[in-house]
Amino acid sequence: MSSEVPPASEVCREYFGTTDSWGCVEVMTAMNKQYRSQMTFGDKTCDTSLFPYQTPDHLETPIPTPAEIALARNEASMLTTSMLTSTTWRVGPYVVKVGKSVDMFHEAENLIYLERNTNVRAPKLYAAFASEEVDPLPDVHLEGKGKLFYYVVMEYIDGQYIGAIDEELKGNGLVQNKLGELLGEQLRKLRSVPPEDSNHFGRVNGRAFGQIPPFYHPPGPDFDDYGPFNYEEVVKRLIHSAQVDKALGLTPNDYSPMFRLLHRDAKFVFLDMTGPSDRLPVLSHMNLDPHSIMAKLVRDEEGKAVDVEEVVIVDWKFLCWMPSWYEAGDMCRVSFAPVHFYNGLGHHALDRMGHVNMTLVAFFAMCVEKGAFFLVHL
Repeated sequence: MSSEVPPASEVCREYFGTTDSWGCVEVMTAMNKQYRSQMTFGDKTCDTSLFPYQTPDHLETPIPTPAEIALARNEASMLTTSMLTSTTWRVGPYVVKVGKSVDMFHEAENLIYLERNTNVRAPKLYAAFASEEVDPLPDVHLEGKGKLFYYVVMEYIDGQYIGAIDEELKGNGLVQNKLGELLGEQLRKLRSVPPEDSNHFGRVNGRAFGQIPPFYHPPGPDFDDYGPFNYEEVVKRLIHSAQVDKALGLTPNDYSPMFRLLHRDAKFVFLDMTGPSDRLPVLSHMNLDPHSIMAKLVRDEEGKAVDVEEVVIVDWKFLCWMPSWYEAGDMCRVSFAPVHFYNGLGHHALDRMGHVNMTLVAFFAMCVEKGAFFLVHL
């Protein structure tokens, strides 16, 4: 059955207690601050038995100390800075991600899970630990308090982000298609991992989702509720969060006609048009943007790309169990892209990532394309 969508102002008034845009932002900021204040090292955040972690494998180069990591930062260029929460740079044969929030260990726990339970090609985790020994980022403001820094030491991938080579590969159909196929194969391996629990939608090891865009704005009275959910709960939460988030950006204006049409039918499509296999959780990366996918290209003597050796997905902080149509819908959305490189990538990845219900996938892709649902990445 279709559901009518209330006016955006009504949604804001009910959730934030006001329709004033700045008032809504102030309430949201207070809620986020409350949630972040509870992010401490404990079983609710991660599997504490894993940390501090160091690989049991023999390493030719010892794991760098915090002082060595700080020194290397002065000699290396930043690789990434993520949402003001972490910064990454190369230290010898390693890549080190540094931040001030305990949720840095989310990615470390996820990489351990992938290594133990899948054959997905992801960066190998070598170490994860916390230290107050030095301040490796005296000139960078990161979210978090105190002198404690969290370090995640990973394999350095000798490749290129696809966002850095998309222009170069224009017109190179052979390499473009191979990239999409290899990406799809990695996603198929990820999605083929048997669920921990057929009714668990959340992070690995039975934990709740983190505070990520698809699940922002938990409905009261528990404004810190990020799951874990069952299938019906995760669908209703995705719909609720999208309506609140969109209303926040619109007030005092209203939803667009397209937003209303898509949300009118969302529950019907995702709840009434699903079979048992559509309701099973699949492992999902959640952040497949051009700077989370790396390619090792094969080049000829003139430097032209002629083949793809491998595709490696990086940035695994948001790994979780999601409905099968969610990440497939993201790939379908990419196939709508006006840039040929990306629509080809989406087509070939979607074709290789395993069986999906295209009715659900196409509907979700249209919802995201039209701004009716939100992903972790833009």
